[in-house]
Amino acid sequence: MALVFRTGNGVRGVIAHSENDDHGHGYNRCHNPCNPCNPCNKPYIVSGTGCDCCPNFKLCVSPDPCLMSDSKFKELFCVLKDGIIYNRFDTLLANLTSSSYGAFYALCVALADKVAPEGRVVVTLPDGTVVVDTYQGASNTWSNYQDKSINENHNTRVAIFRSQYEQCGVGHERKLSSTTWVMQKSVAIRLGEYLNSAGSIRLSVDDVPL
Repeated sequence: MALVFRTGNGVRGVIAHSENDDHGHGYNRCHNPCNPCNPCNKPYIVSGTGCDCCPNFKLCVSPDPCLMSDSKFKELFCVLKDGIIYNRFDTLLANLTSSSYGAFYALCVALADKVAPEGRVVVTLPDGTVVVDTYQGASNTWSNYQDKSINENHNTRVAIFRSQYEQCGVGHERKLSSTTWVMQKSVAIRLGEYLNSAGSIRLSVDDVPL
């Protein structure tokens, strides 16, 4: 299968990838983090080869070893990282309008569904304003986003805060969600360069003992 690499101005190219991977979601295998970039994460997406996670394009972020050593955090990171590259969430968020909000929300829902039926995606601005929270369903509207009423400000959430504050651009955490009241594991990735991003996107899944 080939996936289109898109920007806000149109198609940039096509990425070929495998139908199945270690996680069963149709994404490329992700064994090691990619970190070919300078400390300021510029450019945000670079072309290159040799990385198991993204053979044609690499997202310039660097997860810490603790994240990659946990199978669930690693899965969340891989799905989220590939989703950002294939859909260019960074560009879409930076250019979000009332007319494009519905399609942006639909992409977030599709991404959440990649990990589990209860998968959740939260997109925030750099200041923590919630743009999308897939758990909130019909509350995700342009007017509610403008009113900051989709959910409370998320700048205190560890994963989201770290994705903005730290140059690596990635944060992760396990905590009891104050929205769903279920333990969740979450990975957040900054959408853009360090100190010059459109916001962050966080992917979460319930972490309930079997």
